[in-house]
Amino acid sequence: YPDRCSAGDMHGNAAGVSYSDCILDMGVLMNGRDASVHNSTVYGRAPSENADGSCIHGSEIVGGLFVIDAATLITWGNGVSFGIIHFDLSTLQDDITILVRNTTLNNRSANTAMNCILLDVGDTNPPAHDINIVIRGFDVVAAGAASLVYIRGSNDVSSNAKCTMYVQPVPAGVPVITAQNAANLSILQ
Repeated sequence: YPDRCSAGDMHGNAAGVSYSDCILDMGVLMNGRDASVHNSTVYGRAPSENADGSCIHGSEIVGGLFVIDAATLITWGNGVSFGIIHFDLSTLQDDITILVRNTTLNNRSANTAMNCILLDVGDTNPPAHDINIVIRGFDVVAAGAASLVYIRGSNDVSSNAKCTMYVQPVPAGVPVITAQNAANLSILQ
């Protein structure tokens, strides 16, 4: 594994890729099946090029287990368009579990409208596979946020998605979960 690299890049055909004990300077693309980031520092994309400043982005996700464990995510972005952690789940081919554990998000901008984690479930064909989100230890250091988890898309995934959170502390005034489709608010366990 590299000691320091400019970015991590996995595509939809990747399986079992893990970054461990790394410093990643321009974010990580987590795609494919069974991807993870362990004990690493991930700097978000440069806001001068991508205003969102996302640290982790996935848009070619097949399914499996996606783990962000003991990571430090550092950004100066606004996190509005994609969130600081973004997973597009609209084209899942299998069940997925997303585990965020013992991770710190440090947004060094003054922005208070960021979405810490944005899950995109699409607008046309809802994902038919199980979506499990487990957040166990996610510390947000920021001026504020629009939501801890935002579910974007008009599809209703309330029957096949669930979100279990053990978060300490949630920044004052920040909703734990928000959703474009109000039915998806019920996934919070």
